[in-house]
Amino acid sequence: MLIRDLDPSRPAEVALVAARMRDTLIEVEGPARGAALYSLAWLEDRVRWHLDPAAVAGRVLVAEDAAGQRVGHTIFRVESPGDGAFGLISTTYVLPAARRQGLADRLLGEAEAWLRARGLPRACTATSATNAPLIALVTRRLTIDHISPPSRAIRYPSYINENSSKPRPSTRQPGTLLLVRKPPIFAMASITS
Repeated sequence: MLIRDLDPSRPAEVALVAARMRDTLIEVEGPARGAALYSLAWLEDRVRWHLDPAAVAGRVLVAEDAAGQRVGHTIFRVESPGDGAFGLISTTYVLPAARRQGLADRLLGEAEAWLRARGLPRACTATSATNAPLIALVTRRLTIDHISPPSRAIRYPSYINENSSKPRPSTRQPGTLLLVRKPPIFAMASITS
C-alpha cells in the first residue's frame, strides 16, 4: 500500500476524497442524516481548504493499492486556539474491501508522526458515538487521558471507569484526543513520545 499526499492539481482526486467523506457520514450517521449533513460541493471545498498552505497547515493523504486504486484517505491539520496548538485528524476512511488490513492504523500513524514533527503535544479526532470501529482503533492505539464533560461521557467499560468519565489506567502509548458526538464528549491525550 502506498500512502501519498493528494495531488491538488487532480480535481477527480479531490472529488473522490469528498465523496468518501460523505460515505463516512452515511456509514456512521445513516443514509438520510449522513447524506444531508454537507453537500458534496462543501466537502470538496473542505478538501481543497486543507490543501491550501495560506489557509491552514494541513495535509490530505491518500492510500493506493498495488493497482493504483485509492482505497483510503486521512485529512489532518494544525488547530491554534487561544489555549495552545493541537492537531486535528479531521477524517479517516478506508474502503470496506480494504479494511481489517491495518490501513486505518497506518494512516493515523502518518498523521500522528506529522503532528509530532511539528512539536504538537496534543491531537484530536471527531466522530459519532455510533462509530465503534474508529473509537476502537483510537483507543487501541492510544491512551485517552481526559474526557469531558463528565455528565455526558459515553461509557466504554474497556477504557472508561464505570463510575467516572476518567479513563482507566492503560499500557497503551499516549496518543490522540477523541471527540465523540452524540452526546458530545472530549477526551485528551498526549502524542509526544
